[in-house]
Amino acid sequence: MPHEHHKGCGCTDVCPACEFGPFTRNAYWTGKLMLARDFVDEQHYVTEKLRYHNQKLHGTGVVCGLKVVAHSEPKCQDRFVCVEPGTAVDCCGHDVVVREKDCLDLWALPKIKQLREKNAAGSDTPPHTLQICIRYRECETELVPVLYDECGCADDKCAPNRVLESYELDVMVDPKAATTTPFPPFCGDLWKTSVDGCPHCDVPDCIILATIKNWHPGDLIIDPPAGPIPAGSVVIDNFTDRLILPSTQLIKEVIDCILQGGGGGGAGPTGPTGPTGPASSGATGAGATGPTGPTGPTGSGPTGPTGMGATGPTGSGGKGATGPTGPTGPPGPGGDDPDLVQICRINWTHADPVPGPIQPTDLTTLRAEGLRLVFTNNIFNGDIHDQSFLVMKSDPQGARVCWCEFRHELHGAVFEGECDTRNFDKFGAAASDPVNGLLFQTEWSPNTIYRVVLKGDLIRAVSNGKAVDANHLPPWLNLRHSGDGKEGGTFESWFITSAN
Repeated sequence: MPHEHHKGCGCTDVCPACEFGPFTRNAYWTGKLMLARDFVDEQHYVTEKLRYHNQKLHGTGVVCGLKVVAHSEPKCQDRFVCVEPGTAVDCCGHDVVVREKDCLDLWALPKIKQLREKNAAGSDTPPHTLQICIRYRECETELVPVLYDECGCADDKCAPNRVLESYELDVMVDPKAATTTPFPPFCGDLWKTSVDGCPHCDVPDCIILATIKNWHPGDLIIDPPAGPIPAGSVVIDNFTDRLILPSTQLIKEVIDCILQGGGGGGAGPTGPTGPTGPASSGATGAGATGPTGPTGPTGSGPTGPTGMGATGPTGSGGKGATGPTGPTGPPGPGGDDPDLVQICRINWTHADPVPGPIQPTDLTTLRAEGLRLVFTNNIFNGDIHDQSFLVMKSDPQGARVCWCEFRHELHGAVFEGECDTRNFDKFGAAASDPVNGLLFQTEWSPNTIYRVVLKGDLIRAVSNGKAVDANHLPPWLNLRHSGDGKEGGTFESWFITSAN
């Protein structure tokens, strides 16, 4: 399903300050009265120490991943670019983590929208340079009633129960050229710069991931091709102006490569040819080469015939008749596999666009039964966790949509009969327990959009150890099974809860 959000959980436009300290820890003793202030200070101490450690000891940049790639659908490549999972650290020391591939809708950004409008009116002066970047954002989620409020008497006040650390994708249009400080003649002088002060910044920066040059509104944004760039296309450059913050492991691998003789500059060009040495002399040396003698006379013998014999007749051998067709060979790799486990039942109404009105999922039933998926055969209970199964709730924020992930009760369950969600016998206890279903329970809200994602690559069948065939192929109607006959894939669905 397409991502309709491009700013993660960026539910606040307030940039957190990048200043630190002074660092103060809680002091504990028996009988101490703990207030909300004490718990807030405890969290603040830990998060600020981590940011301080990241900024002063490690620096800022992309640690790994976060590769910008073209959209998988060619017809969408003039509008979307996608960012693969990865990690970065901004100049304030915040960890920026992208867990799933996310796509940025360029047309939804005000800067790009203005350029497209100018181009349509003939007042734009392309080409432009675009830089895709990412910044840290926090999202307040799970609003709960405030029972005791020191600042008022209202009994309907709500406050966020969680703060989700997330990210925001953005684009910079025609940025200023990056300035780089040249290295000193003697690299050892770099050590002396440590006495000039510690790195710092005032507000979090937008970390550059990729540069797209010579862009015109309407151009297709593509990955670097093997040959010439097609007309009307521009290429994603993941290295220009990307600041890399290498991990300790990567630094060690580079050092090991250097110590083992790798990474040299290669053989240099061949030098000029030296002068010819003197001719040898002496009893055993050869004398200088004498002049060439005159050409001798031509011989007087008769010349023989040079003609060829006549061409012989063509042979009479004909082509044999076609033999009978051989037996059909075994199926090639990548075909349908009938032994794969698939999803065969869900207990919500998938709102895939179909003719007719969308039927919301009954909220009363959902609160009583939870969210249920059933498989065609047993899977390992230990493979069901918050990395293989995700449920996200939408939280509209103006023109944006914030998707906040749940962390609640998640069980592998044994349901009565294949593909039947009416009752279940027991929950899976051990990781090795065979289960044929999945049960997810949480606090469900009315009139809300929920997204469900199950990663088949991470869930194995008990019978053969193969990954669940989870690809969600439309239309999801009449209890059709998931899958495309191949291991793995991602099941994605969404639904809207009713008003009751």
